[in-house]
Amino acid sequence: MTQTQGIVRSVRIDQEGRSSVLRFVVESSNDRIPVEMRGNKVKGVLEAGNEVVIKGRGRRDRDGVIRPREIMNKTTSSLVSVRRKNLLVRFVGFSFSVAVSVVSGVISAIIAGRFAKRTMPVRLSRTRCSFLAGEFATHCYRCCGGPAGFLLRLP
Repeated sequence: MTQTQGIVRSVRIDQEGRSSVLRFVVESSNDRIPVEMRGNKVKGVLEAGNEVVIKGRGRRDRDGVIRPREIMNKTTSSLVSVRRKNLLVRFVGFSFSVAVSVVSGVISAIIAGRFAKRTMPVRLSRTRCSFLAGEFATHCYRCCGGPAGFLLRLP
């Protein structure tokens, strides 16, 4: 585990979607290191000119930025950290939204299926129907023992 120590320059905090992003540059004795801390909540105090220690991998990503979860502010003797949602909490939230979508889809399919059975008869016939008091009708043999369905009067 390595440590990076230096003076903070150009501190900025931004909102990106639901995440808070703390961006700053650490000037060490021989280098300027961009740092980005991203999470739901930023805890701690950090200002330009503070001396900080970044513990951890000390390795930069492809874009040259270090992304630690916490740093030590030596000027104020405080810990600056970002809180991220636990993986389990994110998984449960995602699973719940998928479950709600599936249940609403099933309910919609059931309602649509029941509506379709009433409005789209399977077998139609032009015959005299006891339900329509002797008038000619297109029906689905409900009165004749066929599949249940919707009765539709013919002109």
